[in-house]
Order: sequence, then structure tokens, then C-alpha cells
Amino acid sequence: MKNTRIDRQAFIAFWQKRYNLKTTFIFFIVYAAGIVGCFLPATKKINEHPLFAVAWFVLFFAYLLGAPYLWNRIIYGKADPQFLKCPFCKRSLGGSNRHTVIATGKCGHCGNHILTG
Repeated sequence: MKNTRIDRQAFIAFWQKRYNLKTTFIFFIVYAAGIVGCFLPATKKINEHPLFAVAWFVLFFAYLLGAPYLWNRIIYGKADPQFLKCPFCKRSLGGSNRHTVIATGKCGHCGNHILTG
């Protein structure tokens, strides 16, 4: 049987890196600047060229969805799946459940002991 326990220190370090307020603040500044930078120049062009509106609409929504995904992959890399889901019930270990896991060493959903150390 494979090891179903997760190292406590590695789990804490993983979630501390993910919930870094400085990085989150920088992301929101860059994200908002990108939205404003994309929207303001486009308003004049949309009135001049109606077909530009279609292209702008597609690119704008690609930015809205793609920027957070790319930021996450660039800053944090590919997440280790052992830190995201309980090895027993396969439910999320993130969000408010991560506090329960860190405090008790048990999954907040199924109650199985998942942290070592």
C-alpha cells in the first residue's frame, strides 16, 4: 500500500506559499492594469470598426480567464496533488479545511489522519 500520510512541514509550507498576501496583491494590481489597458484603448476602435469588437471581445475574455491560470502556473508551478486532495476521501484540503488539517492532522471531511510529524 502506498504511503497515504503527508509531511506536516511540507503541507504548511505549500499552503503558506499559495496564500502569500504580497503575491496576491501584486497579481490584482497587474490584473486590473491589464483590464484597464485592454479596455480603454479599445472603446475608440470599437466605434470605428465594428469587426474589431468581435476580436476584442474574444481576446478580452481570453485574458480574463487565462491571466489567473498563467500567473498561478508561473508563480507556483504545478501543484503537488498530495497537498490538494485527501488521499482517503479525495475532497479538497484547501480553503478553510487546510486550517483543520494543520491543527489536527486530520481531514476535515472524513476525519482520517493524513499528516505525519
